[in-house]
Amino acid sequence: MAKLTRTKSGQETKMIAKGLVEEFTRARHSMDETNGGRHSKLGMNFMAIGPEALARMALVLDQGARAHNDPDGTNWRRIPCDVHLNHLLYHVNAWQRGVVGEDHLAHVLCRAMMACETEGGGQWKS
Repeated sequence: MAKLTRTKSGQETKMIAKGLVEEFTRARHSMDETNGGRHSKLGMNFMAIGPEALARMALVLDQGARAHNDPDGTNWRRIPCDVHLNHLLYHVNAWQRGVVGEDHLAHVLCRAMMACETEGGGQWKS
């Protein structure tokens, strides 16, 4: 199984992460359903991602794109991982202190996603 490790090379991190996704999506074995259908076991449970959290993230991403005049919503990809982590910690702290005005937990989720995508300096094209 591929391991995700922290590296200085954004390209190396991207390749390791890509290997993880490929490994998990590779057909593990055929599954038989009660109605006779067959399918491959995916190895990742996307259905476990909470729809409310996903919707809140999408809203924050849309608001950010509009606020930063970013029609395609990719401005965050040009920001380094450590900046995303700093903003993530700001929103954790704001939530802990009860600061109102923004959906801080949705911002935490977004910044965590952004940090994962830009880890290792990777300004990834997707």
